[in-house]
Amino acid sequence: FGYATGVVSGAMLLLASHRNECEKYGGFGLSSFQQEIVVDATIGGAIFGAGLAGWASDRYGRYKVICLASILFTAGSVLMALAPGLA
Repeated sequence: FGYATGVVSGAMLLLASHRNECEKYGGFGLSSFQQEIVVDATIGGAIFGAGLAGWASDRYGRYKVICLASILFTAGSVLMALAPGLA
């Protein structure tokens, strides 16, 4: 949870900036409400994941669950990096 929150807090700088404010990377120019949705989705995902992780670890083993979580986190990061905009 702490790592994901740290990643989102760093990403919020780019997400909140407008395209002309960040010459190298551009920006998304999210409104305050849209920024809240991004942060809330992280917290909601952590709550959902915590509830599911215990059951999945008991059923499939901790190693497999950690590997799956790492793959999902990496895939999500790549998809976010390739996103051209919010919509």
